[in-house]
Amino acid sequence: MYRDSIVHQTVERSRRCCSHSVQGSFVAGLLLREGTGGRRAAAGSVLLYALAAAAGFLAGRWKERVVSPGARLFPVVLAPGLTAGSQALAWLRGSMLGPALLNWPEMAGLCLIILAFPFIPVPATAGLILLLLVIFVLRGHFKGALSLPLVWPATAFLLLLVFSSFFSVTPRESLPVTALFIVFFLFYLMAVKELGSRRKIYIAVVVFLLSAFLQALVGLYQNFISRPLVDPSWVDVGLFPEIAVRVFGTLDNPNIMAQYLVPAVILGGGMVWQVRSLAGKTFFAGQTALIAAALVFTYSRGGWLALILAAALFSLLRDRRFLLLAAVLLAGVFWLQQDLIASRLASVGNLQETSTSYRTFIWQTAYRMISDFWAGGVGPGTAAFREVYNKFYMVTGVTAFHAHNLYLELLVETGLFGLLGFFWLVLGYFSYGLKKLVRMPAVFEKTILAAALAGMAGYLVNGLTENSWYSFKLVLLFWWLLALGVSAARLKAES
Repeated sequence: MYRDSIVHQTVERSRRCCSHSVQGSFVAGLLLREGTGGRRAAAGSVLLYALAAAAGFLAGRWKERVVSPGARLFPVVLAPGLTAGSQALAWLRGSMLGPALLNWPEMAGLCLIILAFPFIPVPATAGLILLLLVIFVLRGHFKGALSLPLVWPATAFLLLLVFSSFFSVTPRESLPVTALFIVFFLFYLMAVKELGSRRKIYIAVVVFLLSAFLQALVGLYQNFISRPLVDPSWVDVGLFPEIAVRVFGTLDNPNIMAQYLVPAVILGGGMVWQVRSLAGKTFFAGQTALIAAALVFTYSRGGWLALILAAALFSLLRDRRFLLLAAVLLAGVFWLQQDLIASRLASVGNLQETSTSYRTFIWQTAYRMISDFWAGGVGPGTAAFREVYNKFYMVTGVTAFHAHNLYLELLVETGLFGLLGFFWLVLGYFSYGLKKLVRMPAVFEKTILAAALAGMAGYLVNGLTENSWYSFKLVLLFWWLLALGVSAARLKAES
């Protein structure tokens, strides 16, 4: 009777503070769960509810900045956010994955971030990561995170960013950029800590592929239905008048979208190779084919070349028979638009093509900037680049937001030591992954590790023609690929 009275009183208080849906699906359900599943399950429900409510809140702020002075609109969107979160939790309890995710609130939060980050504003993603960090700390799951692989090179690189930010030409803009990098590093630590079993790695990969698939659907919708006019700066209409659309999904730029999709194609191909059932192979093959089709319609030459090299590397690392599957896929894509793809690839070295000539000019200007700021750079972030370029290096009529090359941009922003710190981190990743890979039997973890290494290789190759970190969503993709590869390597190494 006493416990029933507590439940009744709590439900009545919830009715007065929030909506009826919140009371019915969260508060009462949580207390009932505590009575049947114990404190751990109840804590998991509370934390997962916080994530679901945060997701509902972010959905209500889709078109607005999440972080704003005063946050005056918070009360306006709080009730819809709580309602959406409670309804999502109620649905989750009744689903097949409900029991597992309710007892894995860290995994649920990680999957939410992996699924949502290409679609939501970057401040929203950072907020979710920090919320997930609170969950990890409160539940004691962050212990030992600083002993994980790559912590030392990553820490050294981040310290160099901090140093460069304090001496930046635009410190007010550079310091938030560095803070965001540190938040993404925390995501890496939490992902590696959480992905400690084959089942969890499988779920995380499936969620990432689902996110890429949804992004591909947005791109295909743009290509075949909405058909937004191509930005003149994205294509030389004189050489390629037939390109009326270049898809960009929710990532604002076709080259950025292509770089996001390349690792997804490799991971999808790996899943096709790994799963045994015909239904599973058919599912992943269809999903991967649509992601590859969206990649084609970005018309990103750097993305296409990155995919070819990543597929070749994956084949060498995992199973050379995969070359046959990759060749069939690439041949099919090439057959669909043979003349256009051939001419597009052939224009890579054509200095008369506007995009190539523009990049060449910006690269030459970047070399001049590096010669003047080679030690510490101008400061992290494109704001510092623009400040120096516009004042001292700009030629009339030629604007630039960044160096259109990841490595030149790092040299300009952080100087020689920053670039060396980045190389230490990347080489450490490949060294660690390859050492574990050669000792692995032909199991699921080997496929995922090979795909993560190959996907990172494609990512870095694409960085030769595009400043990948112009988009912070691609910065998080970088840390996600690091986390996935390290998790797969650790799983076999520590089992």
